[in-house]
Amino acid sequence: MKQRTISSVIGLPILIGIMVSKNSILINVALLLIIIIGLSEFYKSFKDFSINYSLIGIGFSALYYIFVLPDISGKLGLFIVLFSIFLVFYSILFYSKQNVKNIAITFIGFFYVTFMFSFIRQIISINDYGDIFVWFVFIIAWSADTFAYAVGKTFGKNKLTPELSPNKSIEGFVGGVIGAALMSCLYGIIILKFTGFHDNNFLYFCLVMGVIGSVVSQCGDLIASLIKRFNGIKDFGNIIPGHGGILDRFDSIILVAPFVYYFIKVILNIHF
Repeated sequence: MKQRTISSVIGLPILIGIMVSKNSILINVALLLIIIIGLSEFYKSFKDFSINYSLIGIGFSALYYIFVLPDISGKLGLFIVLFSIFLVFYSILFYSKQNVKNIAITFIGFFYVTFMFSFIRQIISINDYGDIFVWFVFIIAWSADTFAYAVGKTFGKNKLTPELSPNKSIEGFVGGVIGAALMSCLYGIIILKFTGFHDNNFLYFCLVMGVIGSVVSQCGDLIASLIKRFNGIKDFGNIIPGHGGILDRFDSIILVAPFVYYFIKVILNIHF
């Protein structure tokens, strides 16, 4: 717990500093670095996974982030086709009985880590308020995690998924939902008070986004647990003392980021 606290005290100001700097180069480099490290952790978690396929996945992830993401609507389909063709040709040229598994893990890693996490950058670029709305991702994910842990530790009696994650409780799950909803609404109040954004229904949308987002967040945490249990590991890495790897710290954000993006685009965009 001491290591977790120290890491949070050091890491959180760095994250805030990078995000509020509004320096697109700094933000893009930081996000790409997180994606590469997280993807590397994902690939390493699978035993006997080919290092060559790992490099292919990481290389195409970098290409996607740098060249495709800025114009994703026009390039995503072509990128997926080229990615697939390259993997097929490589697998044929360097045949192995493990190549089917290697291809599957390479693709899953790309979509699970790179594609899903890249929605943070897409939220930032939505409109003039993107750099403000992107904080909903972190607030919902981390408040759900914090409240779920605190409530579960204090009141937890009924196991949520005893075989998958024995420490999680139904009480903690509910606490995470309530906590994320409250923090989402609180941030909504701050936005209305201190920015130029105004919408009569905004707090209602914040409440809905917090409730659904917290469920998505906790499912993201459980999916990470599912992967770790399958691979027989406790953590994805040890780069963050007390937290484990990048994926251990950002596992819930991976699913919350695309949810917040589409919630903003489909629901809130009507009122912009």
